[in-house]
Amino acid sequence: MHKAKMIRTEEVDQRLVTLGLIHFVELGHMPLDRSMIQGLAMFWRPETHTFHFPRVGEMTVTLEDVAFIFGLPTTGRPVTGRTDYDDVQKLADFALPRDTPMEDVLDCFRERATDRRAGRKFHAVQFGKLRDMWAQGPGSEDADRIDRYTRALVLELMGCEMFPDTTGDSVPCFYLELLRDVHASDSVRYNWGAATLAMLYRGLDLAVLANGAQKVPAPWLLLQLWSYTRLLLCRPSVTKSFQGWGKPSVERCPPYGRQWTTRLRSKKVKGPVRSGIEYARDVLMKMEHAHVVWRPYEDELRQVVMPPYARYEQRYYRLRVPCIHFWVVVWHYADRVMH
Repeated sequence: MHKAKMIRTEEVDQRLVTLGLIHFVELGHMPLDRSMIQGLAMFWRPETHTFHFPRVGEMTVTLEDVAFIFGLPTTGRPVTGRTDYDDVQKLADFALPRDTPMEDVLDCFRERATDRRAGRKFHAVQFGKLRDMWAQGPGSEDADRIDRYTRALVLELMGCEMFPDTTGDSVPCFYLELLRDVHASDSVRYNWGAATLAMLYRGLDLAVLANGAQKVPAPWLLLQLWSYTRLLLCRPSVTKSFQGWGKPSVERCPPYGRQWTTRLRSKKVKGPVRSGIEYARDVLMKMEHAHVVWRPYEDELRQVVMPPYARYEQRYYRLRVPCIHFWVVVWHYADRVMH
């Protein structure tokens, strides 16, 4: 359910390739199935970061799933750093048009708290204000303007899908420091995939504590597409065939998850309503091994028409490694569930 509506140009896409986000921005749109997400959260165990299904056993979302479904890199520098930036003008110089009046800068950025238990405060930028300031697009001649615009676009993507928070209308500004150089080489690329997985695990942990995921922020679209990919009983009917990876090119093709966002269409179902949290729970309770796709990406790995990172990074998918998103650090126990 990408909410970012900012214009993309060839110059912007070149910078998205550098940042390792070009596949992710091609994911597409989809409404969330809140009932299924709630149902899945009922089977989550924070102590192992796995789902415990009665007839299937343990399953979880892994770095492999993040790499394929979202198209995010799962290697690189950890997504961490300072969160206490208070120089609003410096933040504006990263992501707002040049010569933006200070009163507009202050109107766009606001200080707020996150993670109340830790008492953290930081500045956040509002999506609506950001869109308004970039209503004219990036242009194609001023490199600095394109750099700023790209950072603004990525900020919105992060706040909508990768690292959403409780406000739903803003995103923390500390991500801007990680987007300082949009022309960097692969050697300084960040591990966006592990950071996104860390936030999903944390969201599921909090959903268990809160007895529900209704108001818990997390990259729920990743969980939803994971359930479509691996759990046959959760998978809706599709209306289009998937054309596969590598189109129009392996460097800029959509991720594996695009097959769901482009193929599904809601339909009215006659008879008993097959939705709701209780229905989702019952489906998952009855799920057996035959209803699970244990190796959904195997056919893709045999093909050469796929993004190079998906083949290169598969050596890391089974490792026990920390997934880091600033103050959130969780462990990836893929070896518990990958066969």
